[in-house]
Amino acid sequence: MLTYFMRTKGINVVIALAITTESVLRMIAAVLGSYTLNSLISFHTQRFIYFTLLEIAAWLGFMAFLFIGRYLQGKALQRMDLLLRRDVMTVLSKQTYAGFHEKNVNTYASWLTNDITMIEERGFQKVYSVISFITDPIVSLVVLFQYHWSIVALTVVASLVTTFLPQIMHHKMEAASVATTKQNESFLSKIGDVLAGFDTLFAFHKTRNMVSSLMTSGKKLAKARIHQNTVDAASEVIGAAVNVTSQILTGLLTGYLALQRITSIGAIMTTGSLSANVYNGLANLGPELNTIRGVLPLFSKYHLDSLNARNDQSKAAKPMASDLTAKQLSYAYDGKLALAPINFNVPYPSKVAIVGDSGAGKSTLLNILSGKLRAYRGSVQIGTKELNQLPLAVLQSQVLYIDQLPYVFNETVRYNLTLGDNFTDQEIWHALAESDLDAYVRLLPDKLDNLAGENGRLFSGGQRQRLALARGLLRDRKILLIDEGTSSLNRASAIAVEDQFLSLKGVSVLFVTHQLHSENKDRFDQIIQLHSPAEQH
Repeated sequence: MLTYFMRTKGINVVIALAITTESVLRMIAAVLGSYTLNSLISFHTQRFIYFTLLEIAAWLGFMAFLFIGRYLQGKALQRMDLLLRRDVMTVLSKQTYAGFHEKNVNTYASWLTNDITMIEERGFQKVYSVISFITDPIVSLVVLFQYHWSIVALTVVASLVTTFLPQIMHHKMEAASVATTKQNESFLSKIGDVLAGFDTLFAFHKTRNMVSSLMTSGKKLAKARIHQNTVDAASEVIGAAVNVTSQILTGLLTGYLALQRITSIGAIMTTGSLSANVYNGLANLGPELNTIRGVLPLFSKYHLDSLNARNDQSKAAKPMASDLTAKQLSYAYDGKLALAPINFNVPYPSKVAIVGDSGAGKSTLLNILSGKLRAYRGSVQIGTKELNQLPLAVLQSQVLYIDQLPYVFNETVRYNLTLGDNFTDQEIWHALAESDLDAYVRLLPDKLDNLAGENGRLFSGGQRQRLALARGLLRDRKILLIDEGTSSLNRASAIAVEDQFLSLKGVSVLFVTHQLHSENKDRFDQIIQLHSPAEQH
C-alpha cells in the first residue's frame, strides 16, 4: 500500500500538511476558548470580544484547510485507485493463457471493482484518518504542558492503553476482510453465470431459478459482511470504552487542580477538549490501523511483485511463409491424454481440414499451434523452429487463431480491427474487402467508426468470423487456425464462410470442423483425421 502513496507523494505531502494545519488551528481555537471564558468570568468586555474574534478567525481557518484537505484527498484517492487498477490489469496482461483461465472473468472483475473499492475505503482513506489521529494528540499534548504536568502524565498513560488495547482485534479483522472479498468474488461470479444463462432458463420456464440462485449466494455475502461489521464494531467499542474512562479521569484531575487554584476555571474546558482530542485520536487510531491491516492481504492475491519481472520483450517478426510439421505430437491435461500422438506435414500454403469425433483433441491441437498450450510432448515446428521455443510475440505474428464465436468488443468497428494498432483506412478497407465484409460495413451509419454494439450484436455469426479474419489479414498472418468456425451457422452460411477461407491466397488455413460439406471437401489439400486418445489403447 505504501507504494501507491509514494507514487503520489507530491499531493500526499500537501494533504499531510493540510491535516496538520487543521489540528494546529483546532487547538488554537480551544485555547482561545479558555481565554474567552476567563474574560467572561472576570467581566472584561474588551478581552472577551478580542478573544472571541480570534477564536472565530481560528475556526474559519480550520474550515478552509478542512475543505482543501478533503478536496485533495478525493483527487489523491482516485489517482491511487487508477494506479492500482492499472497495475492489476498489467499483471493480468502478463498472464499465460492457462494462468489467466485459472479464474473466471467475474473474479477478475471483482478484483478491479469490489476489492479496490474496499482498499480505497478501508485502506487509502484510513491512512488520512491515521495522520489526523496522530497529529491531533501530538499538538494537544504540547498545549497541555502549559497547564500542568500531571494532566500530561495522565493523558500519556491513558493514551497508551487506548492505543494498544484495540490491537487484540486486528487478526480477526484481517480474516473478516479476506472472507468478505471471497464472498464478493463468488457473488459476482454467480450473478454473471445466472444472467448469462437467461436464454436457457427461459426456454425451460425456469427463470424463477435466477431469484433463488441470487438469494442463496446473496445470503452468504450478507453473512460475511455482517460478521465483518460485528468485528469492526467490537474493535470500536473497546476503543470507545477506554476513551470515555480516560476523559472522566482527566475531568476529575482538572477539577481538582482548579479547586486548588493551580489552574483557572476556563482551563477546565480547554484541558477537557485537548485531552478529548488525544483520547479520541488514539482511541480511533487502534481500530483504524486494524482496518488498514485488514485490507493488506488483498494486495497479495494480485501478485504485484510480478510487475518487476522481465516481460517477453521479443518483437513481433515479419510474417514469413512457413511449413508446419508435427512428429509424435501429443498433449495431456493433469496426466490424462487429450491429444493422441500425431504426425503431419502442412506445406505452405495449404488448406487443411482437421476432423475427428468429439474429444479427439481438435481444439487442443489448435491451442498448441496458437501458443496457448506450450507444455506439449513430441515436436511441432514452424519452418525449422520448435514452436514452444519461439517467443510468444514471434509466434503470434505468424499465426492467427479464430474460435467458434470470435469476441467483438463494444467499441467501434475500427478498434475491433486494429485493436489499438495504427493502420490506414486504405489498409482497413482492403482487409475488409478480402474478408467480404466491406459492403456491410459501408452500410453502417458511421462506417468504420460505428459501434459494434454489446457482444457485437450488429454482426451475425458469419460476419464475426469475417471480422476476425480481417483482423488477421490486416496484420498479414500467414497461418490461420479456424476452430469450428461454422458450427453455429446454418448450412448456407457455413459453406459461404468456408468458401471465404478456402479462397484466400498465400495463406495456410487449418480448419477444424465436425463435418465436411461436400461442396468444399475436394478443395482441401489434405484432411487430418484425429482419433480419440481412448482408441489408442
